[in-house]
Amino acid sequence: MITREEIDNLCALSRIGATDQEKEALLKDLENILGYVQQVADIEVPTDIKPMYAVTNIMRADKDPYAPKKFTDKLLDQAPARDGDFVKVQKVL
Repeated sequence: MITREEIDNLCALSRIGATDQEKEALLKDLENILGYVQQVADIEVPTDIKPMYAVTNIMRADKDPYAPKKFTDKLLDQAPARDGDFVKVQKVL
């Protein structure tokens, strides 16, 4: 069970300004959420059930990858401005 002090601490840690009514509502909501999570955690799942889907890796492996920095200078030479191994750009706000 969650205490009121824990709710106050959560509000302080997350920098949320909440009224007493909002904290009470939050307390009830969190208790309901944690109760539901506990119900899900208490479910016994049989270990002999096979999954209905196959887990496969759909990403291809690079068979012959390029050596590091092989094209770095060629790419950076195409940039309008350069600072060492970085492309120089205008500040974006």
